[in-house]
Amino acid sequence: MVDYHAIMSLLVKGRTYSEITASVGCSHRDVATAKRTMTAAGITAQRLAALQAAVIEQLFPDQRRTISQEYADPHFAQVIEQMKHNRFFTLQQGWVNYLGATAE
Repeated sequence: MVDYHAIMSLLVKGRTYSEITASVGCSHRDVATAKRTMTAAGITAQRLAALQAAVIEQLFPDQRRTISQEYADPHFAQVIEQMKHNRFFTLQQGWVNYLGATAE
């Protein structure tokens, strides 16, 4: 998770994007997002000092996707048994078998 409070505080201090990415360990895109949000919301040094963590989370929502639970779990025990009894069995074959079983 990106520490947007640290990024914004460094932006207020006038640090460059390169200095911020090296210091915080984030990407240039994260710094640009923080800069754009600060400009749009009118965040100054005084307002930044008064911002609470909950407000920062609202300014920068987590937009990662959740993993769908609609897929079938592979039968690992069956794959292991096939690997034990057939020395020519590959994971590629197991993947093809899995795709064939889920398509039905």
